[in-house]
Amino acid sequence: MTKKFRVSFVAVYAPVEPTDGDTSDSDEFYLQLQEQIDRVPGRNMVFLLGNFNAQVGRNRDRWYPSLGKFGIGKENSNGYRLLHFCRYKNLVITNTVFDHKIAHKLTWFLTDSKTTNLIDYVIVNRRLARSIQHTREVLYSSAVIDVKSKDHHLIMPRVNLELKFQGNYLPGSYNACRIKNENLRETFQEQLNTKLESLKFDNVEDGWNYFRKKICEVVDGVLRKKVRTPLGEETCTRIF
Repeated sequence: MTKKFRVSFVAVYAPVEPTDGDTSDSDEFYLQLQEQIDRVPGRNMVFLLGNFNAQVGRNRDRWYPSLGKFGIGKENSNGYRLLHFCRYKNLVITNTVFDHKIAHKLTWFLTDSKTTNLIDYVIVNRRLARSIQHTREVLYSSAVIDVKSKDHHLIMPRVNLELKFQGNYLPGSYNACRIKNENLRETFQEQLNTKLESLKFDNVEDGWNYFRKKICEVVDGVLRKKVRTPLGEETCTRIF
């Protein structure tokens, strides 16, 4: 907590992937998680931390902006639930944002050390995403949470919370007033028309995901308010 803003932390332990098709535990989990997030004041920044028992895969085109460019593995049903929840609540899975070695992304190991997965995550709201400088696993035995089984390894995010609110705008928010500028308005329309020329899809969901992605790309380029950030342009591109 600082004088400028507050940060809320939610510790998570999600049900395992159902093997019998019974999703009642997952339904109850995400209902409770949504209730917890809804209780957080709107101006707060949010961290979701813990074992989600979910594999989110690497289909960034479908799940942008909640999923970064560097996911691993294949999406499972728990992963689908998590990704859908993150997109609905405007959250970013920071483990997938940064291009670390695979060994620095895996968080769960069986005792044989051959079966591995990424199922533990650091998830933040997009408002906070620009302050995350990296998220990676800590490999050393001293950082293992469960010393007996050594199945889960600690995840370490590096966070820079030196943020300031400027006027009525949040860091990285859109300045919609700029659309009143005739030149910017024409640029926006031209870029949007170009992006949507090749709009083709096999189903409504794919079409919506593609349309939403292209809208975000144009808005990011034309309307995003320029603010100072401790991150370089490369890191910002990874997130957005």
